[in-house]
Amino acid sequence: MLKGRHKIYIPHLKGSRGLLALAIFFGLLYGVSQALGIPFLIGKVLPLAFGSAAERAAPLLSFPQWTGWGPLFLPKGYEVLFAVAFLPIVFVVRGIAQFFASFLINLAGLRVVESVRLAVFDKLQRMHLGFFGKIPTGDLMQRLTGDVQSVRLVLVDVSTDLIIQPFTLVGALAVVLWKCFTMPGGLWFLLCLGVVPVSVFLVRAIGQALQSRAGRALSSSAGLNSIVVENLQSPREIRAYGLQQREMERFGLCSREGLRMQAKLARYDKSLSPLLEAVSACGIALAVWFGAGAGMQYQDLITIITAIYIAYDPIKKLGRMNNLITMAESGLSRLEEVLDAPIDVADLPEAKPLARVRGAIAFEGLTFAYGEEVILNSLTLQIPAGQSVALVGPSGAGKSTFVNLVPRFFDPQQGLIKVDGLNVREVRQADLRANIALVSQEPVLFNESIMENIRLGRASATDAEVLAAAK
Repeated sequence: MLKGRHKIYIPHLKGSRGLLALAIFFGLLYGVSQALGIPFLIGKVLPLAFGSAAERAAPLLSFPQWTGWGPLFLPKGYEVLFAVAFLPIVFVVRGIAQFFASFLINLAGLRVVESVRLAVFDKLQRMHLGFFGKIPTGDLMQRLTGDVQSVRLVLVDVSTDLIIQPFTLVGALAVVLWKCFTMPGGLWFLLCLGVVPVSVFLVRAIGQALQSRAGRALSSSAGLNSIVVENLQSPREIRAYGLQQREMERFGLCSREGLRMQAKLARYDKSLSPLLEAVSACGIALAVWFGAGAGMQYQDLITIITAIYIAYDPIKKLGRMNNLITMAESGLSRLEEVLDAPIDVADLPEAKPLARVRGAIAFEGLTFAYGEEVILNSLTLQIPAGQSVALVGPSGAGKSTFVNLVPRFFDPQQGLIKVDGLNVREVRQADLRANIALVSQEPVLFNESIMENIRLGRASATDAEVLAAAK
């Protein structure tokens, strides 16, 4: 599940390995109690307690001759007591195992989801401004909140069944194989059940259809988020230009497209269970027909059908699990675009600390372009320390780009920027930016008190210093 391109999630499992190991142990215990306990109760224990004289005289367990083991009988007079005690014991063990398997895998999965969310948010803090120009804010919000749930889907919702259901399936199939190889006509009965694996092709076909539609559904959701963000960020402009109806139409169109994609996902997802039921029912009916013709005993038939019924639920859940993983693939891919994105503006390993600077700035042969569009070309300029300089020019002339290059929000394609004679690429970004005061064209207030917003420039400032700065 986490192989290949999903290896980036493996480090996030650190710290949860003990929980996962315990979850696997309890999943095994659940599978054994579910798959072996109930068929054994119906096929062996109850006939020993309430069946005919011949059934009560039968052994509890019989082994093939090649094992060299003799039959195992219950002590006389304790058959009913054993039957009465067996049922609650099986269900208590099954319930405890299911609880701990589910709880532990959920706890481990939630830890991993938190770790991935923090990793994505941390990566966004270190990306250069050009990255945010390529991906809309609403799309990034979808990745950080909605797409992270894809990890939860795989590691929490799916992993619970991934641990419990295979053990249940293997245990139930072991019962079927045991009975089929130790009774007359059992081999034909087993061959007839071979139609059930046809369901694998149904799962595969439906999974492929889900994967393509899940990607479009996530893109539609990201588009809807982008429209909401744009609308909420521009209430004045929307009302000033009378754009309310236009915004409603945009939002409605995108919302309807998202609804259409979600409906398709639901159609393919929900079609799996009835298709599996139909295929399995045909296989079981054919097997029963051959079993009756081969002289199979009713008691053996009930045991096998019970085991098949128990095996059917894991097959169905594993098929649905495949659908869920397929649906989550698109969200995981979108997260990986962030986690694997290169950090174009980063400190060099040998970056030097930078103390308080005087403020002399020099551009030497600097060229900068957004893609193919060159904004600054072979610019050479010196600004002495303490001098006030105004950049004047039409929109798009490069004024904002000029300012953004000094604190290294971007790096130029060619040339150097020096502060007090030091190449800004050779000093630590945090120290460089600590020497720069930036007043944006659009002031931003963080969701904190005014005092904390003022203190952002120097976290160590006392309350008195903040009040003095405000005055």
